[in-house]
Amino acid sequence: MQGDDKTMKKISAFFAAFLLLLPVLSGSASAVWLGNPEFLSMIEEEETPVLYISSADAAVGDTVSITISMGNVQGFTSGDIVVQYNPYMLQYEGFEMSTELSSTSVYLEATEKNESSTDIHGNIPHEVYIGLLHMEEFPAALDECDVGTITFTAIGGGACDLEITAMSFDFEGQEIAPRVNVGEVRVEGEEASSWDYDAITSAVITVPDGQYAVETTRSLSTTMKVVIALAIIAIVIVIVLVIAKGRNIVDDENGDANDEEANAPAAPEQQTEAPKTEPVETEQEPQNNDEQKS
Repeated sequence: MQGDDKTMKKISAFFAAFLLLLPVLSGSASAVWLGNPEFLSMIEEEETPVLYISSADAAVGDTVSITISMGNVQGFTSGDIVVQYNPYMLQYEGFEMSTELSSTSVYLEATEKNESSTDIHGNIPHEVYIGLLHMEEFPAALDECDVGTITFTAIGGGACDLEITAMSFDFEGQEIAPRVNVGEVRVEGEEASSWDYDAITSAVITVPDGQYAVETTRSLSTTMKVVIALAIIAIVIVIVLVIAKGRNIVDDENGDANDEEANAPAAPEQQTEAPKTEPVETEQEPQNNDEQKS
């Protein structure tokens, strides 16, 4: 019996050690929240939803993976997440959805790898957008889960902050701001240039901690640009119609005036020319005949 107890203890110890090593052995995102003490403490401290991004170490030229996790998210329906990074230290390679979400009724949209030197706004690519939508709501099984893994290539040395922000975080139509952290990728190698995280962003985002808050945007959203373009087009159409209508009114007035002139009776020129000196001459001729007879 004692031998069996010792065997069971050894098996339990081995199983516990295996669970602790699972994040390293698997290399996937799904094990981060199972053993990350910072993430677990954030979940346990309060019932507020938690949006967490991991940290990592790398050297210039290495490929590094970062995990995004969520906690206290039972009832979550949709959200828009942005991760900002220093583009002089990290180069974005792609995003992979976790197996936890891919096997459920969750639709995900993420930034694709940008092959050019600039993003759609003309800036150096420096942020990753992730959109989540559940057809109903996150069940209890997804109360603590991983969203997915972001892959970077380290291109410059230094400490690169990873600022994660929830542009929206909805629970059955009610938006609740999650508690977030700031991740970091520590890259060994030649020091890279710094990056102003507040200077350029493609969306109006707010970080609850305030240290990395972005209160304004340097560029209009696509929706606003479309609305402004449609408004300008509508104004131009109205102006063109008003001008065309004005021309039609003027043309109608000119046409009526021309019609009145054309229909007006001709001036009686012959009547004024009729009374000439001929009648006078005919009256004088008889007088001359009488004088000759006398």
